[in-house]
Amino acid sequence: RFQPHTDSLAKPALPFLNLPIISYPLFYLQQAGITEIAINTHHLPATVEQSVQNLDVDLNTQFLNEQPQILDSAGGILNAREALEGEADFIVANADALMLTDKNFLQAALAEHKQQNALATLVTCDKLGAGVNFGAIWSDFDDQVKAIGRDIHDKDLFAKHFTVFYILNEKIFDLIPKDKPSHIFNDILIPRLTSEKI
Repeated sequence: RFQPHTDSLAKPALPFLNLPIISYPLFYLQQAGITEIAINTHHLPATVEQSVQNLDVDLNTQFLNEQPQILDSAGGILNAREALEGEADFIVANADALMLTDKNFLQAALAEHKQQNALATLVTCDKLGAGVNFGAIWSDFDDQVKAIGRDIHDKDLFAKHFTVFYILNEKIFDLIPKDKPSHIFNDILIPRLTSEKI
């Protein structure tokens, strides 16, 4: 959707307000006290690496290139297992999605995740059209996720927009199929909704 710009730069390396898009999620991760990150790359990986190296951020960064095929959202998490395992909980952010909000929101989400002893905590916000014009995270009065998708006809559920940040417990690794692409919502979290709180 950003061609021809993405012919020379990967989407996370594209500039927005004179900063690469990836700098925005990195800022929020740094505000949450994160010091070590793993970045999955695929298309034009050198442009992503150069963008991060040019930033003034105090982060110990490991780059993991998904080759020969992109592994999708869950496969990418499994690809970073060695870098993430042993932390109990970790934060995942999309490197090519832009969000501007309160700089401390991740600390509150992480605290709630730990208090709930959740497998996954999905950071959401209000957005017009959520659940009708595009997919949504559907939750109850207690903010427990009950469904993910569009057109969920349950008047007791509230549709929220997914912000591209989520927190996972390392138990997630055992649920992700090895050696093939898989999606964190469609293949992992949605099938677990009836069996485990997320």
